[in-house]
Amino acid sequence: MEIRAAQRGEWLVCAEIYVRSGRAAFTWVDPGLFQVANIIAWAEQGEELYLAFDRGRPVAMMSFWRPDSFIHNLFVDPAAQGRGAGTALLEFAYAIAPRPVTLKCDPLNAPTLRFYRRRGMAEIERGVGPHDDRPYVLFRQPERPA
Repeated sequence: MEIRAAQRGEWLVCAEIYVRSGRAAFTWVDPGLFQVANIIAWAEQGEELYLAFDRGRPVAMMSFWRPDSFIHNLFVDPAAQGRGAGTALLEFAYAIAPRPVTLKCDPLNAPTLRFYRRRGMAEIERGVGPHDDRPYVLFRQPERPA
């Protein structure tokens, strides 16, 4: 699995993975929530975009807000799930972050909650988003051994 920063010309690839994966996973929300324009706007505002490639094919994306060591989005193409792309992106974030990584997850998204818990992430908060009134679970990167 190769992970690298997405070039500006690849932002659309990231956005397509986000839309396809988001609409497949979040069946209880309006599919219109997942728009190509979201990823482009977030990248233009300074979020770093990364792609995971499996045998040269882009299969997953992550948007990362470095000032807060926050993973805003991590999506794996439905056809590529279970092959390590999500774990590879998560570990990549740990390696580039200036402090422990955090991320939010929808509490109704049971498969994703299991994914993060199995990788040792600790639930540190539950709440409701200030901008969208959607519930979330806040996770933090596991402690690194000394």
